[in-house]
Amino acid sequence: RMQSRAEVVGKVRFLELLSPRSKQRFAREFPTFKRTGRVDGVPFDLLRKDGSTVAGLLSATAAFDDSGRFVRSRSILMRDS
Repeated sequence: RMQSRAEVVGKVRFLELLSPRSKQRFAREFPTFKRTGRVDGVPFDLLRKDGSTVAGLLSATAAFDDSGRFVRSRSILMRDS
């Protein structure tokens, strides 16, 4: 079973939801995201509470401060069925 929205939003960092292989992908992709400001449909394997994985797709838009520094992202994560 996946975590509920209430269990995740504001309580769990995105990296904590990723499989080890997807954490490596995130580390490779994140600098490009910060530079370009957007990703669409990037596949990641997400961990369920029982340790099994489910495929997901991430789309995100970066938010920058007045000096152009990355401050956060607005992200949508959808199950890839």
